[in-house]
Amino acid sequence: MKILILGDAESIHNRNLMKYVLTGHEIVLHGQSFDKYADFYKQSKVTLVQAPVRGQIRLVSGLLYCFQSYKLLRKSNYDLIITSFVSTDRIIMNFLLRNCSRYRLAVFWGSDILRITKREFICKKHLLKYYDKFVIPSLQMRKKFEELFGCQYNHRIYGAKFGLSELDFIEKIKEIPNSAAKEKMSLPSDKVIVSIGYNRAPEQQHLRVLEQIGRLEEEKRKRIHVVLRLTYGENNKSYICKLEEKLRETGCGYSFFTKFLDDEKNAWLTKATDLFIHAQITDSLSATILEHLLAGGLVFNPCWIPYPELTENGVFYIEYKTFDELPGFLHDCVELKEQSRFLNELQKNQKRIYQLFSWNAIRIKWKQVMNFDEPD
Repeated sequence: MKILILGDAESIHNRNLMKYVLTGHEIVLHGQSFDKYADFYKQSKVTLVQAPVRGQIRLVSGLLYCFQSYKLLRKSNYDLIITSFVSTDRIIMNFLLRNCSRYRLAVFWGSDILRITKREFICKKHLLKYYDKFVIPSLQMRKKFEELFGCQYNHRIYGAKFGLSELDFIEKIKEIPNSAAKEKMSLPSDKVIVSIGYNRAPEQQHLRVLEQIGRLEEEKRKRIHVVLRLTYGENNKSYICKLEEKLRETGCGYSFFTKFLDDEKNAWLTKATDLFIHAQITDSLSATILEHLLAGGLVFNPCWIPYPELTENGVFYIEYKTFDELPGFLHDCVELKEQSRFLNELQKNQKRIYQLFSWNAIRIKWKQVMNFDEPD
């Protein structure tokens, strides 16, 4: 098959989709920056189509961007067009290219459903009908999709998830002592490593979590070393300064990771983390949470981000309803992984997560999605 992907060329999800599912097919990738995975694209013989530069006026530049992209892409015919992250631009491009392809697949990521704007809703309401199938990875996202667009597309929806290549790296090192992982990442081996969020966006609500850590008694705070992954998201210097100021107020040690972490370094940092606190405003099934669960970490997750895919499969994590509850929960949990009072549950998590979310387990479902020549 000749497959056109409308998606972010720097996304690990898109790279993995090509690596684990679309091997053997002719791939054309439309994107703006190809540097991050340039070697992979070259090795895999992916045809790269440079997207046009967008202007400053949002609506006008968006439409111009779509039409310019259409002119670049209409020169070929495709067996399949994959829209990976269903943005307004991409859904319009899919519509314009509808006569250049046999089939069209929309792959939703999370915020393209969960944080949809009024303008996006109007666009999607009218243009979703030009897709043959939809991939909606989580139950939370599917529920929101049905609230927005009804049940008319239910026969076209598949629940294939994005597998995580990072799980394979974590699986390889999960028996290595946590102290060795801490030393490798230049973290204190005698401290409890507490990681908050997974990017530098204020929506991760780092400040509210740090405020609660600051309420712990001094003895507990001295045992904690906070890790913040600030490798992507808007580079808001003012926000970073506020984070550093709040961290100093807590009295905890801390480390910022600001440079890109490849899969291997990411695995070592996850292995080194004892507690992971998730507090984002909205989210689909978080890859970072799955990685910490596989690495045997204790995860704190807010009730406003439910994960039925985990709870229904017996995966254990601590759920909090309000930020004020965090100090009480943390009081008895500021422990090294191997000394956790939940050690038995954490060890069971490791096996379950790999079976549920590794690409080895998930690629079969994706193969079913891609089989357009078979009746649904």
